[in-house]
Amino acid sequence: MTGPLQISQDAFAAFMTLNEAVGTETDLSLLAVRAVKVLDLFLPGLTSTYYSRDGNLWNAIAVGAHVPPDLAAVVTEGLPLDTPAFARAAEVHGPVFIDRWDVQAQEVPGSEDIGAGALYPYFLNGEPYGMLTTGSRRGRVLTVQDREHFLAVARSLGLAIDRAHQTAQLLEQRREADSRAQALEAFARLKADLNVLGDRYALIRRAQEVVLSLLPDGYAAYFEAEDGRWRVRSQVGEARGETLQAAINDGFPVGGTPTLDLPAQTRQPHFIDRYDQATDTDADVGPHLKAAVVLPVLLDGKVIGLFNVPLFETRRWSTVDRAVLTTTVRSLELALERGQQAEQLLARNAELEARTRALEAFAQLTTDLSVQVDPYALVRRAQEVAVSLLTPGYALYYERDGDRWRSRVQVGDVGHPDLQAFIDAGPRVGETPSVDRPWTTGQAYYQDVYAQGSDTPPEMVRHVGAAASLPVIRDGQTVGVFIAALFDQRQWTSTDRVTLETVVGSLGLALARSVQTQALEGERAGLDAFAAFTEAVGSETDVVRLAQQAVRTVNTALDDVSIAYYELDDDLWKVRAWSDDVDPRTVAEMTRGVPSDAPIFAEALQSGTAVFENGWDAAANHLSSATAYGMAALLPLVVGGQSRSILAAGIPAARGWTTREQTILRAVARGLALALERAETARQLRAQRDALDARTADLASANEELEAFTYSASHDLRTPVRHIFGFTELAQKALLQTPNPQAARHMDIVKQSALRMTALIDGMLMLSRVGQEQLRPGWVDLGQLVVQAQRDVNLEFAERAVQWRLGPLPRVWGSPDLLQQVMTNLISNAVKYSGERPVAQVRVWTEENAAEWTVSVQDNGVGFPSAYASRLFGVFQRLHNEKDFGGTGVGLATVRRIVQKHGGRVFAESTGSTGATFGFTLPKPPGH
Repeated sequence: MTGPLQISQDAFAAFMTLNEAVGTETDLSLLAVRAVKVLDLFLPGLTSTYYSRDGNLWNAIAVGAHVPPDLAAVVTEGLPLDTPAFARAAEVHGPVFIDRWDVQAQEVPGSEDIGAGALYPYFLNGEPYGMLTTGSRRGRVLTVQDREHFLAVARSLGLAIDRAHQTAQLLEQRREADSRAQALEAFARLKADLNVLGDRYALIRRAQEVVLSLLPDGYAAYFEAEDGRWRVRSQVGEARGETLQAAINDGFPVGGTPTLDLPAQTRQPHFIDRYDQATDTDADVGPHLKAAVVLPVLLDGKVIGLFNVPLFETRRWSTVDRAVLTTTVRSLELALERGQQAEQLLARNAELEARTRALEAFAQLTTDLSVQVDPYALVRRAQEVAVSLLTPGYALYYERDGDRWRSRVQVGDVGHPDLQAFIDAGPRVGETPSVDRPWTTGQAYYQDVYAQGSDTPPEMVRHVGAAASLPVIRDGQTVGVFIAALFDQRQWTSTDRVTLETVVGSLGLALARSVQTQALEGERAGLDAFAAFTEAVGSETDVVRLAQQAVRTVNTALDDVSIAYYELDDDLWKVRAWSDDVDPRTVAEMTRGVPSDAPIFAEALQSGTAVFENGWDAAANHLSSATAYGMAALLPLVVGGQSRSILAAGIPAARGWTTREQTILRAVARGLALALERAETARQLRAQRDALDARTADLASANEELEAFTYSASHDLRTPVRHIFGFTELAQKALLQTPNPQAARHMDIVKQSALRMTALIDGMLMLSRVGQEQLRPGWVDLGQLVVQAQRDVNLEFAERAVQWRLGPLPRVWGSPDLLQQVMTNLISNAVKYSGERPVAQVRVWTEENAAEWTVSVQDNGVGFPSAYASRLFGVFQRLHNEKDFGGTGVGLATVRRIVQKHGGRVFAESTGSTGATFGFTLPKPPGH
C-alpha cells in the first residue's frame, strides 16, 4: 500500500520535477508542453492535455502521449467554452474531479474510453484563460496518488505561468520606461527649439516634427477656424493622395467634420484607434487613413487651433502615446503663451521642468519598484522620490492597527521631538483627519495651508506649512495612507497632484506584485517546511518527540521565532516542548500552566483556526515574564475532531506577521497535527489489537473446552445408548414368544430412537474431530474431489436418477481430506433433497477472482425459504420433516466448520421450491 507520506513525497517530487523542467522559461506553450510531459511521466497511461482559451473555444496546445488520436483531433480543433466539465472548473475557480466520465453528459466527442477525469483552471484578471486536464482509461478510477500528482503539477505550472505573466509585465514596464525616456529626449529637444523660435507656425511645425519622430508613418496638420472652415496652417509629411491633399488644402467645414469639431467643442484630446474617413468626407478621399488623434490648442483658455495627426495604420493609443501627445501640445501652448505674457511663460516653463523631473523620477521609481519585493522597502523608495520632487519636508506611511494609526515607514526629520514621539506612539483613529479622510473616502486630501492643531497639539506643528495625504490602494483595497508634509505653504498644482498620485498609484501596483511574490515564496517555504518536518519524523508516534521536531523545524526556517507546544490539562495549557531561546522564567510559567480563559488561547480554541496577533499583552495572557515579545501566534492542532493541543509562536519585534512566516507556521502545524493524528490512531490500534488478542485467546480457550466437552459427552453417551439398543433387542425376542403387538411397536420406536441417537453422537464426534484436526493445506484437484463425491452418492442413493452438470473445476489450496467431506456433504444433500423430482439435476461450478475461489453446488430440489438461510449451517438445524428427508442436522455445520478453518465463508440461496444453491469460498495463498 502507498501511505499518505509516500503520496505526499511523490507529489512533491512531481511538483519539483516540473519546477526544474520549466526553469526560467516564460513561453506559455513551452510551459504547457513540459507540464503535460511531467504528467505523462508521473501518471503513465493517463491522457493529459493543456488548453488555452481562444475566444469561445478551448484549444488544446499541448497534448499528452497517451491521448487517443480521435480525441486529440477533437481537442486540437477546440472545445466550446460551455463544455460542462470546463464550465464547472471555471465556475468553482478550482480543481474538479469527475469519478465517472459520461461522454454524452460532458459533450466531448472521442472521449468514450475515458473513465475518470480531472481539470485545473487558470485565471488572469478574474477570467479563465487556461485549463490543465488528465483522464484515466475506462475501468480505472483516479487514485489519491493520481490526484496528488495532478494537483502538484497543476500548482507548479500555475506558479510558472504567474512568473511568466510577471516577467511580461516587467518587460512591458521596461518598454514603457524606454518610451518615456525617448519622449523625454524629444521633449528636451522640443524645449530647446521652442526657447529660440518666436514665430507661431515655426513653433507648431517643430512640435509636429517631434511628434512624427515618435509615431509610425503618418502626417501632422494644424488647423484653425476661418470663414466657417477648418483651414490648414502647417503640415508636416505627405497625405499620400492628391484627392486627400486637395481636401486638406480646401479646408473642412466647421460643424460638418466631427473628428475636428468634437475636440474643439469639448476642449479635450480625441484619440481614434480605428479611423473611418467617411465620418468626415467621402470614403474614397482617404481610405488609407487608419488611426488619428486631434488635440485642441488652447491660448488664454480658448481654442485657437487643432493639432491633428492621422496615421496610415491602426493604433491602440497607449497611455504613453496620450501622455506624449498631450504633453507636446501643452508644451506648444506654453511656448505660444510666452509671447503674450512673459511672467506666465516663466511659470509654465517651471511647471514643465517639474513635470519633466517627475517623469524622470517616475521612470527611475518604476525600475526600482519592479525589482524590490519587501513592501516597506517599496514604500520607502516611493517616499524618497516624492520628497525629492518637493520643497523641504518629510514623508510618512501609516497603517491601521486597531484603534491606532501606526507609522511603518518614515523619510526625513519631522522637525520636532514631541511630534516624533506623537507619531511613534500612534495617533488615534477617528481623531486624525489627515489620515482618517483619505482612508475613509479613498481620495487624496490636499492642504495648501496645513490645518495646524487638527491632528496634533498645535505647538508640535508650527513649522508645517502644507500637507498631502493619499490612500495607498492594493488590489482595490486601501491598505495604508501616504503623507507628504512640507515646511512651507504650497499651492498643490495639477502637476504636483499628478506626480504624487502617479507615485502612490505605482506604489499600490508594486505592493500588489509584492504580495503575490511573497505568497508564492511563502507557499514554497511552507512546502519545504512541511516536507522537512514530515521527512524528519518518519513513523515516529511519541507525542513529545513529534512536538520537539516541530519546534526544530520552525527554528530552522525562522531563526527569530520562539516556539512552544502546549497540551490542555484540565483547565490549564501546559507546555511540553519549547525552543531553546525561551526565557527560563517564561518556561517555568508555561510549565505551571496558562489558564484556558487567557484571551489569545481562548480565541484560538473557540475559532479552531490560527490566530496571528501583531500585538502581544503578556499580563493579560497570564505570562507576565514574556514581555520581550511584540507579536504572538497560536495554531490549534485538531486531532480526532478536537483541539487539545496548540503550537504557539512569538517574535520580539512588533512589525506584523509576514506571509512567509504565517505560511511556514501553518505548514508545520498541519504536519504536526497529521503526525499527532497518526500517533493517536496507532495508539488506538495497539489498544484494539491487545483487546482483540485477549479476546482471541479467551475464545480459543473456550473452543478447546467446548470441543473437549463435546468429545467427552459423545463418548459417554455411547454406553447408555448401546444398553438401550441391546435391551430393546432382548425385549423384542421375548415378545416373539408371547406376542404383544402394541408392546412390539413401542420397542421398535425405542430401537429407532436409539439408532438416531447413535447417528447424532457420530455426527457430534465428527464435528469435534474436524475442530481438533490440524490443517495441512496443499494444492487439491477439485475435480477429483467431485468424482469421489459422485461415487459416494451413487452408493448412498443407488436407485436415484441423477443428471450431472460439471463446469471447469480448478486446483485449489486446502486440506484434501477435509475438503472431500465438504464436497461429499454438499453433493449428497443436493441429491437427497431432490428426491421428489423424477430426475435429480445437480450442477457444480467454480468462479475465481484475484483473492479467492467460489465453489457452488446447485440442485432442483425442494429449496427453502430465503429468510431461514442463516439457520441452515447451525448444529442440528433442520427446515424439513425427518420423515421426508433423513439426516442428523450436523452435515452443513461440519461444512461450515471446515470452510471457516480454511479462512473461507459459506452461503445458501433459494427462491422457494425451485431448488437451492449451496457454496463456499476458499482464499488463495499469498503470492498466487
